[in-house]
Amino acid sequence: MISSISSVYSEALEKYKSETPEKLKLLDLYMVFCVLLGVLQAVYLLVVGTYPYNAFLAGFGSAVASFVLSGKQD
Repeated sequence: MISSISSVYSEALEKYKSETPEKLKLLDLYMVFCVLLGVLQAVYLLVVGTYPYNAFLAGFGSAVASFVLSGKQD
């Protein structure tokens, strides 16, 4: 079971590398960055506390909006 999942993953990764245009790869990388930024901000909120809550909402909302709007590109 694990080997079949691994082979499917490696095949998908190879097809992604060979068939995806560079512009789309760059857009995918930016979207991953937006997700990681939102996760990092949420972890910081949980670790440090909720004192500057408005700043968290602004930053997290910005990361979500950037992710959504980058997905709307042609």
